[in-house]
Amino acid sequence: MKLIKSDMMELKLNIAGLIEQIKKQKKVKKAILQVPDGLKTEAQNIIDKLSTATKVQFYLDIEPVYGACDLASNFLESINADLIIHLGHSKFCETNKKVIYWPTYYDMAAEELNILSKNIEEKLKLKKISLVGPIQYSKIIRELEKQIKNVKIVKTTKTNLLNESQILGCDTSILDEITDKVDAIVYIGDGNFHISALPQKVQIYQLDNLDIVLYDQKDELKSKIMSEYIFKNAKNIGILVTSKIGQNNYTIGEKIYDNLKKQGKNPYLLIADFISYDKIMGLKLDCLVNTACPRIIDDKENYKIQIINYKNVLKYI
Repeated sequence: MKLIKSDMMELKLNIAGLIEQIKKQKKVKKAILQVPDGLKTEAQNIIDKLSTATKVQFYLDIEPVYGACDLASNFLESINADLIIHLGHSKFCETNKKVIYWPTYYDMAAEELNILSKNIEEKLKLKKISLVGPIQYSKIIRELEKQIKNVKIVKTTKTNLLNESQILGCDTSILDEITDKVDAIVYIGDGNFHISALPQKVQIYQLDNLDIVLYDQKDELKSKIMSEYIFKNAKNIGILVTSKIGQNNYTIGEKIYDNLKKQGKNPYLLIADFISYDKIMGLKLDCLVNTACPRIIDDKENYKIQIINYKNVLKYI
């Protein structure tokens, strides 16, 4: 099933395979379908196909979905559902809930793949590189690894949660063992969330149509330095904790709280399901420490207060 088609790529969903997986589940009468915002335009079509083929009653989760960590587990009990179907992402966290993770994948036409591989060869000839990206781009990465010549491809190792070459905005651990062995990392994907999490001690290239360009990390570095400076000098500090299963880091939040207390600061533990600036309006705070999804930082322009991810403050406590 084609979900998105652009001039270069098609995003596809194996709807027949998903139907078979649902049918294998025992005693499923009611299910919740989660789709990323980018696939909402196809959600009704997907539900129609699934419900017709499986005779299961579907609820569509219309809350924002920011990744595999953002499961609709809180809805299971409230509507007595038997199953969550999470589209677009691979498994991220362990849960005792019945969940089917069903990734979607981009395909690229042979002609475009050939052009992109040739451009990578030309820009990075004789260098050692690693190709990485979100799960949706893994098939394109596999094809590029087959085609690219005159460039040494250093492959990453699969982990319990991450497939080979797969990165998340909150987890790039597959690169830990190879960063010192490559000259550059080529990010195959879109947006800034994943690429901004890549290690800053190696050159990073990103897609520019069917070419690659050097990713400028200067703004990221400046922002990081500024946020750390404000955190170190802050007195009243809010520590953001989410109740979402895959993003809940309350133990880290409490550790930060205890250490800030010892430093004579005034920390406050703040909890919500979906975190947004309107929920902290009225609080008198100098800085926010985010222990939830690091993607919240992407929305920092809407926060009228400095916000910093917890991994960037641990060295100061």
